[in-house]
Amino acid sequence: MSTSDVSGIRQDLATRGVAVVTVEGGCMAPALRDGEMALVTRCSTLRAGEVALLDAGGTLEVHRLGLLAGRWALHKGDASPCWGIAGRDQLLGRVAIPAAPVDGAGWLGLLLRLAAIFWRMGLFHGVRP
Repeated sequence: MSTSDVSGIRQDLATRGVAVVTVEGGCMAPALRDGEMALVTRCSTLRAGEVALLDAGGTLEVHRLGLLAGRWALHKGDASPCWGIAGRDQLLGRVAIPAAPVDGAGWLGLLLRLAAIFWRMGLFHGVRP
């Protein structure tokens, strides 16, 4: 996971409710591959099985959540055999859409899904349905 601007990503999630991160490494393959971009949305609740962005001491990690118990969460990459543990305060947001390169009509579907997310988040100010 790219760690170049942890504070900037935290700020985007706090102010805009959304951030884009670039995956580095293969721990989430095949769901997310090295070099893919992922859209992260701020959320108040996360569930087991969802993919989340974590701040692991200044290093960002995109991992799938396992057991959530109290203030703790077990997490791991899909391609990794090892589980980690994180405090719930380290869970920054839900990885909503892998923005993988797509061809042809796939771009239209991706743009429509992004527009729907941005619409629900109120990012289209002054535009009425």
